[in-house]
Amino acid sequence: MKFFAQFKELQENVRALATQQNAVLSNGDGAMIGSFGIVPGSNPPRYGIVAYSGVNGEPVFFTTDTTIPDGSGRRQTVVYLVRDDGSVALALADNGTVLNHPHQQALQWSDRSGNTVFSDDTVSGVGIATPYLQGPYLANTNTATWPSTAQTTWTAIASAFMA
Repeated sequence: MKFFAQFKELQENVRALATQQNAVLSNGDGAMIGSFGIVPGSNPPRYGIVAYSGVNGEPVFFTTDTTIPDGSGRRQTVVYLVRDDGSVALALADNGTVLNHPHQQALQWSDRSGNTVFSDDTVSGVGIATPYLQGPYLANTNTATWPSTAQTTWTAIASAFMA
């Protein structure tokens, strides 16, 4: 008798989980799990695994399993954060196009045109990727004419501003 009671309890738990799973698959709040939706800008179209849709119904968070765009057919799992206009704002992906390059995913912040604004350096593995944001620099190589001071306390001798 105890076995049947445990089996009935197990059946009820499975039914409850199935109901909860259906609610998660499409809960009306935008959370979705399954094979659905097209990854923005993908050619050929790639379909997502997990996404969260925004107010316009388009995914704002997207993760999927896809190929690396180097033509090798290798697979990777990528994560995208997408703007309301459909452009990718933040991506964790290997976007390398050189055939059989080392698999190196980077966290990349992109502008609305798809240009990388900021990314970690996957070549050295340290710091941010080049090109760095342009900043002021001293072009004069004659160190005798550089600003200097003989003060023994903190003294500002030069300042620079980025436009």
